[in-house]
Amino acid sequence: MSDFKFDCPNCGLHILCDTSNAGMQIPCPGCQTVLTVPTPPPAVPAAGPARLSIHKDAPHHAPPPPAAGGPAQPAWGAKHAPPPAKKFSVLAIVSLVCSLLGHVGCVPAIICGHLARARIAKDHSLKGKGLALAGLIIGYFFLVFTIAWFGFFAGYVKEAVEKAKQQQEEAVRQAAAQQKAAADAAAAAAARLKASKATWRMDLAAAEFPERRASGKLHAEDFKVEAVVFLAGSLTLRQDSGLSRQFVISVPVKPGESLMGKSFQVTPTDSEPQPRIVLNWKDETGKRPGAQTFTKGYALKLEFGTLADGRLPGKIYLCLPDDEQSYVAGNFEIGPRTASPTATTPATGQDPQGGRRRKGQ
Repeated sequence: MSDFKFDCPNCGLHILCDTSNAGMQIPCPGCQTVLTVPTPPPAVPAAGPARLSIHKDAPHHAPPPPAAGGPAQPAWGAKHAPPPAKKFSVLAIVSLVCSLLGHVGCVPAIICGHLARARIAKDHSLKGKGLALAGLIIGYFFLVFTIAWFGFFAGYVKEAVEKAKQQQEEAVRQAAAQQKAAADAAAAAAARLKASKATWRMDLAAAEFPERRASGKLHAEDFKVEAVVFLAGSLTLRQDSGLSRQFVISVPVKPGESLMGKSFQVTPTDSEPQPRIVLNWKDETGKRPGAQTFTKGYALKLEFGTLADGRLPGKIYLCLPDDEQSYVAGNFEIGPRTASPTATTPATGQDPQGGRRRKGQ
């Protein structure tokens, strides 16, 4: 072995080393810079003033500790350790995986991507910067797409929801209206049924005018009013078809006095004689078998309305104390002859159909 010398590139100190130290890292005796012993030249240079001899068998002295905060200096003759293997950042992997979930994971992907890039920038032992960047790009893409979707279609969705709500409210209103209409119809039907069931009843307090054309019973036979005549103070309710029958009611009005707005009521307990009621009937041969007269003991409610278009409406509830419990109840109308084939015109002395008034009518 032979010695050779080389210069420190930092301070220019001449260093003498043994050829066996070639390739080793040693600190400079002057400036402590870590140097790599170069390969000795082929010829030994001329001897000069020796300043430092380094022999292979000479004891190695540890270099002084580095300054605080500076990089650690390797010991004399030490070799650099291999750099540690880098590992992937978990946050970078999570960012990429979340971004692949679409709009559900776009926000976590963006957050994890930014955190991963910040940690990789501080810690050079981590890798995965590309994964974090890919997660950020995909995450931002889905985030922009989601915001755009809600921005363009939120109005349509809101309108559809409002329309569905209005339809539901309208359906509820219609159902309520139908229920009310059904209840009203049922109540009206019940009232009509109650009114149509008017029958022989002497108690006028509980009697009501039925909402129907006047009809009833005369000597246990069905009676339907087909003609109405008011003549000389007498109101005649007549049935002409089938068995001809009639109720003749004396109305207590003065000659020429109008019937409009008049009402009359007679109870069975009235002791004084009341307006006369006459029943007339014929058998099937057309002969008049008889008549029956009542002056008290009957129940009567009689009302007249207001004349309109030549017609005078009226309502009657009459129950007689005969054995067959004859009665007539409902609506009638006194009107012009031309207005209805079954109606007659109010008169003061003559039959409006052109004939003379028959006895008992």
